[in-house]
Amino acid sequence: MYSEKLELKDRVAIVTGAGRGLGRQMALALAMAGADIVAAALRRGGPASGGAAGRLAAPGRIWLSLHCSIRFKSSGSEHT
Repeated sequence: MYSEKLELKDRVAIVTGAGRGLGRQMALALAMAGADIVAAALRRGGPASGGAAGRLAAPGRIWLSLHCSIRFKSSGSEHT
């Protein structure tokens, strides 16, 4: 398994879509590889909230949950 070969101690992973599905699984795998996690999700109170799953999967890792959207409305001008 890749996570067994991946060493992410003292690294921070920002995972969007961490509330469910592939994003959640990716966040858990990164935590098990030693990364501290910033878990961004659209829904409050979802699986990413509180980081219980992350703390169980990787004791001692930091798990910060954020309720946010990375979308933006186009105002007709280009965004840089």
